Amino acid sequence: MTIAPGIGGAETVIFYGGSHAVFNHFHPTLQLIGGRGTLISADPGVPALYGMAVHGTTWGALNGFLHAAALLSSEGIEVKRFLDDARPVRCRTPGVLPDDRRRGRPW
Repeated sequence: MTIAPGIGGAETVIFYGGSHAVFNHFHPTLQLIGGRGTLISADPGVPALYGMAVHGTTWGALNGFLHAAALLSSEGIEVKRFLDDARPVRCRTPGVLPDDRRRGRPW
């Protein structure tokens, strides 16, 4: 989940699939590639699905912003002004994604 310059970083996320034993054996080496590498599943296809899910979320959010910027611009509203005025709300946006287990949600 990084671009080439991120390879080797301590915070670089890489999703792996395959044998748990093989992953554990090579874990020290894999950490050199991406410090936050995680074995997701024994099924080698699941990490690709994770990648598509992350990209779908990221690109969906970006496209939502670009759509909003186009709507604002069409009414003569500067996007920078919107970004400044809506900062308190925008900063909370990641909090609406379902990763907060404290709210009793099944995820």
